[in-house]
Amino acid sequence: MIRDAVGKPWLEPTTEGQGKFLDFVVEVVRRTDHEPGFKVFPRRSAGERSFEWMIRRRRLVRAYGARIDVSEATVHVAMVGLVFRRIAHPKAFSNRIYYSKKESIMKVYVAGCGGMLGEAVHKVFARSHVTKCSDIDQNEDWLDYCDFRNFSQYKLAVESFAPDLLIHLGAHTSLEYCEENPDDAYRTNTLSVEHAATLASAHGIPMVYISTAGIFDGQQLTYDDWDQPNPLGIYARSKYLGEHIVQSRVQKYFIFRAGWMMGGGPKKDKKFVQKIMSQIKAGCTDLKVVDDKLGTPTYTVDFATNMERMVQTQFYGLYNMVCDGETGRFEVAQELVSILGLAGKIKVTAVSSDYFSSEYFAPRPPSERLINYKLNLRDLNLMRDWKVSLKEYVDEYYRGYLG
Repeated sequence: MIRDAVGKPWLEPTTEGQGKFLDFVVEVVRRTDHEPGFKVFPRRSAGERSFEWMIRRRRLVRAYGARIDVSEATVHVAMVGLVFRRIAHPKAFSNRIYYSKKESIMKVYVAGCGGMLGEAVHKVFARSHVTKCSDIDQNEDWLDYCDFRNFSQYKLAVESFAPDLLIHLGAHTSLEYCEENPDDAYRTNTLSVEHAATLASAHGIPMVYISTAGIFDGQQLTYDDWDQPNPLGIYARSKYLGEHIVQSRVQKYFIFRAGWMMGGGPKKDKKFVQKIMSQIKAGCTDLKVVDDKLGTPTYTVDFATNMERMVQTQFYGLYNMVCDGETGRFEVAQELVSILGLAGKIKVTAVSSDYFSSEYFAPRPPSERLINYKLNLRDLNLMRDWKVSLKEYVDEYYRGYLG
């Protein structure tokens, strides 16, 4: 099968023997006496790239070109690896993907990594890259201390590690806290982004910044990557300003807009799913849930996985990155109760946002639904349907939580 797929490769004379041994039909491209110096032959370079692609696993052997049997084994290993990657991420292989030079192992510094998204980013990136993660809340043994609001401290931490990529995660995400503490909100959510942008620009490395669907005013039902934001509150404005800072100061950047985050489990999830789960755990049998807020859930593990794929490309820019499907708070609560097998025991009652106006007083858009338009156009959208991701989240992180 491999031989049929390759067809006739064009090789340099030194590899002619290997091609014949593997039963390939080989055409050797030779230089003429009239062309002195180095010159790339288009057909030969295409053939060599094909063989280089097949032997991307060449780190497994020391002298893959010296022994024919090792070369053939390496081809098979590479093909098996490709099959597994296609099975795991079918969308990503529906079209050609252009990777950056730092496609393999990167040194990645992740700032503000102690929260629900940081847990997933560490889990995903640590599998294939050298990571250093920090936060002011050292709630994991893999976290170093760093307050990115302190530029000198942030600078020392990043420069001592000398990363290939800087991921800036941390932020105040409570809308009510930001409304009541605007100075701290802008210091944490905006000025710290200036610190990260300054460091990324000074060292010529790509930067990742996480934005939010909340920067829109909700006057549309859905928003793609090019729709114009109009933030309503302090939190939304502080995050939108971060987008401007990154775009104006960093040459190579990724801005990923997330929706309603879910992830991290009871230990780290401070958002909607955990709030519903804690009510159920406390014995609530009638959940009051708003039916006038629309959005798109975003599973942190899927988000981190898609992020890890994107940073290995040269497709820099701004992207919406949320789970597939359109829904609202009420439907998410209903689906969660159904996944738990409690649909017959727990009632989900629809209420308006006014019902919670004293507790959740910060302005919120009626719709935060995002569409991953650019990811879809590039065939790089790995985000799954929100119902699939919600079930996996509950199964993986809440096993035994309800007793």
